[in-house]
Amino acid sequence: MIREWIIGLTAVSIVVSAALAITPSGSVKKTVRLIGGLILFIILIRPLKELDAGDIAFYNMQYRADYEKYEEKLITRNSSMIKTIIEDKLRTYILQKADDLGVECDAEVITRTREDGYPYPVRIIFYIPAEPDPALRERLSYIVASELGVDEENQEWRLVEDEG
Repeated sequence: MIREWIIGLTAVSIVVSAALAITPSGSVKKTVRLIGGLILFIILIRPLKELDAGDIAFYNMQYRADYEKYEEKLITRNSSMIKTIIEDKLRTYILQKADDLGVECDAEVITRTREDGYPYPVRIIFYIPAEPDPALRERLSYIVASELGVDEENQEWRLVEDEG
């Protein structure tokens, strides 16, 4: 259907252009231009008469269903990306604070998503190669609790073997 419409539109356009090219200037040319424009307009809107209101409603419903499906996928993917970004930023922040204190460690940030869709930290796991100075460990725990809202009960310190 579309192919025939495009071929018809192209053919009429060529014929109208040729007719305009060979028509002398004046009122005859204006008449040919008007008639050619009307013919092109009729060819352009011809597919509209073949549309059924039921088809339009069906395609509209199908479009909405597809849109909702893609929107849901996008929201899920976006939430996952936000969660990853926040966990990474918090981990970097914690490692910077640990480095400032002289505590050698790695950290894992575990988040939970609130009703508004944004994650917040609920648990921090510190991976340490050796027990740090208790005062430094307490200071880092305090920083994490006060600045990130993860209380000391939700901070875990794990000794790990050096993989070297």
